[in-house]
Amino acid sequence: MKKLISLILAVATLTLACSTTGKTLATVATTVDRAMEGWAAYVVLNNVSEDKQTSVRTLYIKYQASMAVATKAYSASAGNKSDPILQQAIAALNVVQLDLLSLIKKFQIQ
Repeated sequence: MKKLISLILAVATLTLACSTTGKTLATVATTVDRAMEGWAAYVVLNNVSEDKQTSVRTLYIKYQASMAVATKAYSASAGNKSDPILQQAIAALNVVQLDLLSLIKKFQIQ
């Protein structure tokens, strides 16, 4: 499980260098989906506290909102990577994604 999270963090970092905005959004979505699947399995197998589950759930909801904004910005910009609103939305999305993945990793190490 620790190797999976490390791999996910590495992939997440690579999304910052991705050349196509649509691919960036898809990569972020796939990365978070896989991390949440791993987290769900971890919760079942390790009797994770409600506090930790709530912390992850709260960040996941924030991620979903950030993804919705980034997706709308992408659609509105017609994929124009230089659109400042799109750049800001993707930057915010990457921050939330990394926060979520880091929190999951932190809880799994404890």
